Amino acid sequence: EGGLPPRMARQRSCGHGSAPSDQHSKNTVQVDFTNKAAVAELQALDDEYLALEAQYRARLSELDREYEPTYAALLEQRRQRLAIPASNGVGEVRGNEQDPSASSSCLPKATPGMPGFWKVVLQNSMEFQEDIEEHDEPVLDYLRDIKCEPLEEGSGGLGFRLVMIFDPNPYFSNIELVKLYHTARKNHFIDNVQCVKIEAPTISWHPGKNVTVETVTKKAKGGGRKKQSKSRREEVSRASFFRGFFRNLGPDEDIPEEELQDEDEDDMADLMECLLTADYEQALALRESIVPHA
Repeated sequence: EGGLPPRMARQRSCGHGSAPSDQHSKNTVQVDFTNKAAVAELQALDDEYLALEAQYRARLSELDREYEPTYAALLEQRRQRLAIPASNGVGEVRGNEQDPSASSSCLPKATPGMPGFWKVVLQNSMEFQEDIEEHDEPVLDYLRDIKCEPLEEGSGGLGFRLVMIFDPNPYFSNIELVKLYHTARKNHFIDNVQCVKIEAPTISWHPGKNVTVETVTKKAKGGGRKKQSKSRREEVSRASFFRGFFRNLGPDEDIPEEELQDEDEDDMADLMECLLTADYEQALALRESIVPHA
């Protein structure tokens, strides 16, 4: 009772088995070549190739850093434009003038130039459209901006910070919700970066405003037939963008409770890898396409 349904099939099917590099290492055929000199020469050539690849990645990182201020300036122009209230009625959301409560709920919030801009962007994206529940929508109306930043200067693109910036709102006290994505290049022979850990913030919900739970009424057990059973109200978890997207993931973290249904202990490690991969793919979509081209 009160448990969440399993996450969408997209996330459950995200782990395409082990990574190619892992599969390769498990199936490697050991051969003892007698021509040691030739092996040494081939290894030396491969080392040179790897060094060139490292130089190439370093140049790409330099190019990214060179263009980053220009990209940032354009995104800042977008943020400023969204902050300008519509003056001709275009983009305005009007409530029922006969119902003040309905009107107040439709007033422009974080992006008055286009109210609900980031909510609609996320709802229209393939990566997030199934994760946003109806009760998440009023909260997302206060989402002012989304930014992606390198985790550390000079990290060579390994790891990044995802920042969701909210206007002050009646739901939680956080102004920024910051997720940290820690990545690593596990195999020098394959240009593939893997996410190894995700750190999510704790959302400080205002009393009675936590959209990741709902209050249900349950009948108390016992009391006999003649005694009237008393009911009790209880908070139970429910599906929410703010529950599914903001959680700590990694080998040292517990599997989120909403993911534990019908899972064997032997599958836990694979499930965590699957959840890491799915979350990381969503973040990459935000960084590389959704945020730049919103």
